[in-house]
Amino acid sequence: MHLFVNRELELRLLEELWRRNNAVMVIVYGRRRIGKTLLLKKFIEGKRGVYLLAEEVEERELMREFSERIAESLNIPVLKMNPIDSWRKLLRLLSSISRDERTIVVIDEFQYAARSIRGLLSTLQAIWDEELSKTKIMLVLCGSIVSFVEDKVLSEKAPLYGRVTSILRIEELSPLYIPAFAPQWSSEDHVRLYTVFGGVPGYLSSINYEENLWDNIKSLVLRKNAPYFDEAKKILREEVREVSRYYSILEAVANGATSFSEIINATGIPRESLYKYIQVLVEMNVLEKQLPVLGKAKPVYRIRDKFLQFWFRYNARYRTALELELEDKVLQHVRIDLDKSLVPIVWEEIVRHIVSYMAKLNIIDITPTKIGKWWHKGEEIDILVVDEITRKLIVGEAKWSKLSLSEARKIAYKLEELVDKIPFKSKEVTILVAAREIELQDKLKDENILVITLNTYRELSTRILRESSLRKHQGEMQAIQ
Repeated sequence: MHLFVNRELELRLLEELWRRNNAVMVIVYGRRRIGKTLLLKKFIEGKRGVYLLAEEVEERELMREFSERIAESLNIPVLKMNPIDSWRKLLRLLSSISRDERTIVVIDEFQYAARSIRGLLSTLQAIWDEELSKTKIMLVLCGSIVSFVEDKVLSEKAPLYGRVTSILRIEELSPLYIPAFAPQWSSEDHVRLYTVFGGVPGYLSSINYEENLWDNIKSLVLRKNAPYFDEAKKILREEVREVSRYYSILEAVANGATSFSEIINATGIPRESLYKYIQVLVEMNVLEKQLPVLGKAKPVYRIRDKFLQFWFRYNARYRTALELELEDKVLQHVRIDLDKSLVPIVWEEIVRHIVSYMAKLNIIDITPTKIGKWWHKGEEIDILVVDEITRKLIVGEAKWSKLSLSEARKIAYKLEELVDKIPFKSKEVTILVAAREIELQDKLKDENILVITLNTYRELSTRILRESSLRKHQGEMQAIQ
């Protein structure tokens, strides 16, 4: 089930570039399975253009495939009988066919070609400067190896530096879009689904929503030879050289080593080397360095990529049992542990997304200029929203549990006591209590306490999906007209 959701901004940016009618070079990149190809194929529909997939094959063979694609897409039958045989000839051909008419050319997985063919990026630079820049081409280079794109294509030392018109890094979907992939499931399972697969469309599209969450986890991730059984290893092998070092760092963080010193102790990697490895993982958006929203404190490291967090906590830790095909026993543990260890952290993140969206809709009167966690000397606040424009704060706590009215009030009182410790002079403070469910929550609302529950999540998700569907329908009608 390949759903196309929440990519309106990316499509709008690409359409703006298309309408320029002069030569533009666009870099589109992001992690594996993030939805780049689906986005670009959607964008190219109805336009004069061609989609080319660069595979790891010999140059002559790849050019023969490209020739066939160009012949079919742009109606140049002669290319089938006389295919081009080099990248240089391909680029000159693209220059010729886009000289007088707007043409989009997408080269997907461009990194494979650039890796295997010596000097390809320099060749592209030269022909862009000499010919392509004077045409009406919209050249889109798409890559899924983040480290390669940022180092070899976008850096100041790269041949294409200064030629790129626009850079589009494709990010994960918001958790508010998760219910679209399994509409029959409960909101609790939507939160769990996001905890396991994050907002990565490629993973989410693999879900068989007619089965339950746990059966999907088993068949997609835990079972030997499952589609994502070795996914983390594949990602690391593509992105980095010293795979074992990065593997040990992520395994340590997934199992509770969150400070720099704890990671050193867990991995045995020297301090100077560890800093370099962590920087690479942060740049890849795999790891994140968390700091309090306000004030100073020692940083905390967490795996940002939720699927990799899940994989290193369970697939890596219980590898032997899974190789022995004991996935049912591992799954029993996952069912218990997931709600204790990973879901509460992800629920906090989802609540922050909900608050941001409520602010966007003016459901709450605040303009978030900073949002995240806050901690200092043993005190911690799960959700701190700072409005530096009107000097407002939202101070909240998120619990992955059902709360009684008295329990919710105790949390609110505790948060009120912490307000004075926050290094920010506010004019107005809103207390937020978030949980799966809160008994008699209307009484809290009467006490001016902001309440967020799974019902809030479900209602906002339904609204955003409906609005997204409406915008898509309006766009299709405009295209027809």
